[in-house]
Formats: sequence, structure tokens, C-alpha cells
Amino acid sequence: MAMFFRFFPNPRRRAALALVAVLLALVLAVPAAGAGPTVSARAHEALSKAQNLLHEGQWRPAEEALAEIVARFADEPYALAIAWQMRGYLRSEMDQPHEALRAYERVLELAGDDAAMRQQARYNSAQLLMTLERYAEAIAHIDAWVAAAAEISPAQRVQAAWIYFGAQAYEQAARHLEQALQEKAEPPESWYQTLLATYQNAGNHAALKRWLPRVIAAHPDNKNYWQLLSSTYLHEQEDRRAVATLAAAYHNGLLTESQDLLHMARLFLYAGVPHKAARTLQEALDQEHLAASAANLELLADAWMQAREAAAAVSALEKALAAGGDAAARLKLGRLLVQEERWGEAIAHLQRAAAAAEERTRGEALLLLGMAAYHEGRPGEARSAFTQAREHAGVRRQADNWLAYLAQSEEATGS
Repeated sequence: MAMFFRFFPNPRRRAALALVAVLLALVLAVPAAGAGPTVSARAHEALSKAQNLLHEGQWRPAEEALAEIVARFADEPYALAIAWQMRGYLRSEMDQPHEALRAYERVLELAGDDAAMRQQARYNSAQLLMTLERYAEAIAHIDAWVAAAAEISPAQRVQAAWIYFGAQAYEQAARHLEQALQEKAEPPESWYQTLLATYQNAGNHAALKRWLPRVIAAHPDNKNYWQLLSSTYLHEQEDRRAVATLAAAYHNGLLTESQDLLHMARLFLYAGVPHKAARTLQEALDQEHLAASAANLELLADAWMQAREAAAAVSALEKALAAGGDAAARLKLGRLLVQEERWGEAIAHLQRAAAAAEERTRGEALLLLGMAAYHEGRPGEARSAFTQAREHAGVRRQADNWLAYLAQSEEATGS
């Protein structure tokens, strides 16, 4: 019954979309002499024009402007690096990842001592390689990005984690995410979600058990975390803790949707606490959080039966039939009435269940009908039902035994 909750964003898709927000490491202002890499006034003007075209989404004119810069300013490596950085962004926007990668390779060749530009090119390349599923190369680029960073902020660690995650390097992703969460006083909820998604994909249930209580403490009103913790306990065969977790979420008012309530009730049944399942379902039906459908009422009946509350189970099954329950539900009610020795009521339902076309339903219904009729003192109806029942392979031996018993009884009494 382990569940995988899909409330986390798809990191590979997110990385692909993030390409539209790639930061251009541009230094378009001409710095003072000796302050670092410079561009000439003419190059500055041309780069500014190209940048404006990019911001306006004019891809073709921007490409032409960048091609002209590459041709005109071959003697200005730093201007060329900026132009290739722009071209990498442009090619990404035009969904040309291979051309974008080549552009960022040129940036790395030309950027010289501009650490920020080199870092941006490494990160952009890692993103592109990850979306192209060239995972080993993506990891190599993000490893280089991490190694070259003088200091990594929590937000940057999360950026790196997305690349590791997308490249399925879950251990590295988790390491950066955990450190980011520990260093940030009030981390965004999305960081927690990314870490949980990392551990889910890695199948690391021990880490999920360790981190989910912290996430719940930070965001107690998000039912998904409670459900994931319950599912994790269930996977680890800690059924009681799984039940207790969902029960706590329920009592905190977080589980009000029908699918949540049904899942919780089924978990209670699975964990061997049918009274909790029945009370949860009954309360949900009474409060109209759960539709009074035949299926839901039959589930309630199952819970009451497991709880050995026969009268409540009979009532639930009667309501299920009134709500449109099928022959299988009617057979279930007939079986329960036979167990309760309510022979006359059982006969009425079993006769209707026996008229069903389904082989399994019809055979068992006829066998039970014969038993109810016998105990009701109607041996002729019992014999007829057992004779029809023996035509069904699943109950043939039992039907034959009953027919033999009836024959012996009649012989003994001389009737």
C-alpha cells in the first residue's frame, strides 16, 4: 500500500523551463581602468543593442546583431565572451540546445578572469546537458561550478541540487539541499519539497522519516506531508505509526476530501483497526464529506464486518443496495444474514442474488440459499437450490455434501 505523492514539481521539466530565466553575466558598463575586463565604447553600444533585442524577444534581429559583433570585435575577447553568452541564451530560447552548448563553450574559452561569467556558463551548460539527458557531462559541469565557487549561498546550493537531481545524482543533490536548509533561517517550502522528492526518487525511506517531521513542523497545514510520512511508515512496515500519522492529520482537520478519507479508512482496515475505519467512514457520510454511494456504503459494511459489528454491517449493506448496489453486494448481505441465522431475510436476498448472471455470484448464492431454506424448514426448496448449485464447479463439492445429508435425513425420518 505504499503511495507516491506527486505534489512535487518535476525537476527535469522545471530545469528545461528555467532556461527562459538564464541570467546573462553581462558587464555592459565600461569599468574604470584597471578595474577588470573592459569593452570598448563601440562594443558596448553594439552589445547594448543586442541585449535590447533579446529583452524584446526579437530573436532573428538579435542573432544578426550578435553575428555582427563576433565579426567586428575579434580583437576584444571580453566583448566576444559577452556576445557568446547572449547567443547561448538566444539559442536556448529558440530550442536549439546543442548550439547553445557550443556558445557556452566559447564563453569559457573567452571569459578570461571573469569568474562570474565563467560560472554562469558552467551552470547554463549543466542545465542544457541535463535536459539532453547527458547526465555524466551535466554532473561534470556542475561539479566544476561547485569547485570554482569561492562561497556558495543556500540559494546557489539549491540551484546545484536541481542539476544533480535532474541528472539522477541524488546523493549529491540531497547533500546540497540539506546544507541549504540548515543555513537558511526560513527556507522556502519549495526547498523542502525538492529534498523530499530527492529522497523519494532515491528510495531513501530512512531519510524521509528523519526529515518529514521537520517539514511538518514548518508547514503543518500541508496534508501531503502527513500522507507521505504515513506512506513511508507503511513502506517500512510500521503500520501503527502510519495509522497514527493519518489520524493526527484527520483530527487536525486536514483530511476532508473524499479520496483522503477513503484512503485513510482503507489504511485503518489494512492495519487491523476496523473500528477506526468504520467510525471514520460513518462520520464522513454523516457530515456529507463522502457521498452515500453504493461503493462507499459497502466499504463501510466491510469495516463493520471486520469489527464484528454485524447489525451495523447489515444496515450499511441495506443502504448500499438502496443506493444501487449490485448482485455481489446482495450476496454479501445474504451471507451475513446466514451467519446471523436470520434465515427468512437471507432467503429473500439470496434468491435475487442467485438470479444474477455472474457464475461466481450465482453458485455461492444458490449454496447459501439452500442452507437458509433448510434451516427455515423448507427442505424441498433447499434440495432445489443445492441441485442447481452443484452445476457450478466452485461449490459443487459442498452442494453434493448437502444433498447427501438431506437424503440421509429423509431416509432416517422415512419422509
